[in-house]
Amino acid sequence: MNGKIYGLRIPNDSIGVGGGIWISQKYLDEVGFTYMENAIYTKEELEELFAQLKELYPDCYPLGQITSDNEFSTFSYYYDALLTIGSVSNIGYVDENEKLANLYESDQYWEFLSLMKHWYDTGYIYPDAAFTDASQLSLLQEGIILSVPFVSSPGFVSGPYGDDLVCLMTTRVTYGYDNSSRNVFWTVPETSEEPKAAMRFLNLMYTDERIVNLLQWGIEGIHYEFVDENEGIIAYPEGKDAQTAGYYNPLGLYGNQQLNYAMEGSPTRSEKQAYSELAEPFGWEYADFIFDSSEVSVELVNIQNVLSRYYPALESGGVDLETMYPQFVQELEDAGMSEVIALEQEQFDAWLKDQ
Repeated sequence: MNGKIYGLRIPNDSIGVGGGIWISQKYLDEVGFTYMENAIYTKEELEELFAQLKELYPDCYPLGQITSDNEFSTFSYYYDALLTIGSVSNIGYVDENEKLANLYESDQYWEFLSLMKHWYDTGYIYPDAAFTDASQLSLLQEGIILSVPFVSSPGFVSGPYGDDLVCLMTTRVTYGYDNSSRNVFWTVPETSEEPKAAMRFLNLMYTDERIVNLLQWGIEGIHYEFVDENEGIIAYPEGKDAQTAGYYNPLGLYGNQQLNYAMEGSPTRSEKQAYSELAEPFGWEYADFIFDSSEVSVELVNIQNVLSRYYPALESGGVDLETMYPQFVQELEDAGMSEVIALEQEQFDAWLKDQ
């Protein structure tokens, strides 16, 4: 901040994020659909797959677009990320003229809603997607839905979802600035009585695999055992779990997460590395811009309330867009969308002049 380093961020164990459809390899084999790792599948290819699955399983729904509990948009699961800045990325994006625009009035978002509507009307999406009390997981386990849309990062969909799931990537993998550098970081305070000693230990947390994993997992042979030491795969000792092993730290806060061991069943280091190598830089030129939203804090709350009410219905595909979409856009405007974007644009323009 202002050219000075005040703290050290926590590096993630993998880089980049994209969207995809997670589905059992079994279903792909049954319809003769060829899965290619790291390939990006078009909407047309997905629709062809859904049609084949619907024909084979007429009482099931190929796409698990379950939105009933969503307070976030699923747009990024299907479409490449739009360039966003500041702390309100769920509101605006930067167009080709470095002007902020309303995401929800963009051609891309309308295309997304229209696609969901088409897939819903064709019978690919669960009819009660916007209102069901059942979880996405339970619907998948019961065979009511056959896939789940989510981020394509290794390990985000695993465990109870099934061991044979593969990800049909729908977007490219990108990385920009990391919000963790602004909300989780380590510092040595001015009041430290031994700042040099503190810095030496901080250095160990970022460079020494033993220290990182001692703090994260405990002591080898007591709190965990190696399954594959080369890959850094561990498991709890026989007869023990996270609650009974004697040491449990659910927070990944200690140093370089790339040095962390992974619990058995989680993605390996090589899998994370392979995914990271797919990531393309995106939006770095605006990484240092910070939006001061204090003047529009009430508007931001009102906007989020509107979004939370409309996301489930609109993004399930189960509503009349010609009626509901204009209402949605108008309610966002009434909540203060234009005021927020105008203030951010003013600050953004000033920031650009200083670069």
